Amino acid sequence: MEKVSIIKDTTVAPYRSVCRLQTQRVSTGLKRNFTSTAFFIGRNLLLTAGHNVFSGAFSKVTYFALTPAINGAVMPFGDLSVSGVEVSAAVHCHPSYRMGHRNVKRRQFDLAAIVLPDHALMQLKGWQFHQDFVVDKQVQPEKGERIFSAGYPAEGLLHPSFDGSILALDNSVVHGFDRNFLFHDLDTETGNSGSPVWVERDGKRIVVAIHTFGGGATMLSDADHERIALLLRTA
Repeated sequence: MEKVSIIKDTTVAPYRSVCRLQTQRVSTGLKRNFTSTAFFIGRNLLLTAGHNVFSGAFSKVTYFALTPAINGAVMPFGDLSVSGVEVSAAVHCHPSYRMGHRNVKRRQFDLAAIVLPDHALMQLKGWQFHQDFVVDKQVQPEKGERIFSAGYPAEGLLHPSFDGSILALDNSVVHGFDRNFLFHDLDTETGNSGSPVWVERDGKRIVVAIHTFGGGATMLSDADHERIALLLRTA
């Protein structure tokens, strides 16, 4: 864990905008719970990995909970949950994403937006939106450029305390690209999926990708930026 840092104060920028995402998925009659990461990009708009929230014919997400800035047993802003039919209304996966696709194809489209209804957002206590992260389609990461990512690892491989409640920060450089996918060597594990991957330019944290696979992240295409801009205007 040479590069990974445990964030001690999760209530400061930009960590207050990063959330633990917990989902319940029903597949062939069985209910399973998963932990991953999502982050606020607008007052009631979050981004995450598509595979965290995608529902298909045989596997559906029926419940999710978001906990901003959770730090061990401390939830400084409480949490919120969405269930039932409101889940499908809230989740907007990339239109080309399918769980059954081969990884090389799936990783190109592995992103999703979550639009929270106002009554769900009101479940949080003392939380206010801050524009800690921005997206900008004019900004493209460059090979060799420094990138950062913060998320909630939940497997305990990188550190025994990583149970999905500890926020971890890592940095790397861009190693290359392949069809809307960015390669890196960030230290990640189960739970990091959905974490923002950002560059720092002109004092801004600009999200250029979402961590989705070990060793890589799904980039935001021009079409993704257009969909996000539309959701920001209408959410």
